[in-house]
Amino acid sequence: MNGPVGCGKTTLLNELSQQLPNVYVIPEYYDVLNDAHDRLNDYLEGIYPAYDFQDYILDYFDSVANQLANSSYDYIFVERSPVEGILFFAKHDLDTNRLTQAQYNLLLQRAQLMSFYPNPLDNDNAITLFTDNLSPSQLVQFIIPLLSRIRTIKLRASLFTLRNRIHQRGRMCEIDHYNDEYMRSMINSYYHM
Repeated sequence: MNGPVGCGKTTLLNELSQQLPNVYVIPEYYDVLNDAHDRLNDYLEGIYPAYDFQDYILDYFDSVANQLANSSYDYIFVERSPVEGILFFAKHDLDTNRLTQAQYNLLLQRAQLMSFYPNPLDNDNAITLFTDNLSPSQLVQFIIPLLSRIRTIKLRASLFTLRNRIHQRGRMCEIDHYNDEYMRSMINSYYHM
């Protein structure tokens, strides 16, 4: 599952987990790691180096892949793939001079080597859904019959919807740092993926 912050990934994954048997959801690092809130805030404030932060997230993905390598779940959903995180968030760090090109390339190469996770650029096995006016249950009813044919669910939403959902969720580090210009840039990047 991929999409910008606030597009409905977590909500949709929760709904899918309730509707399908034997599901494992790999949540974003933020919802699992004890020090994630502080690290994200320090990263957004420019205190925590961008390379170290992105590497920290990739370590999380490595750990989860190792834990699930021989699992017998019918469905494994990942809230945001490692490659997606690098292509959008680390790319933003590169564009704002918080990463060098060499650092970005190392992170991207590491993420691409994680074959456990689907590649968000694989459009042959993907579906794109706009979540602005659909409930999670409506989206799930549309998605379930397609699961045997797709590997990536791309969620998209308008800036208005994203902004509202970010405020509703109430993560102060997102509210304080994700301004409209940044969100427009993310939306544009996702729509051209």
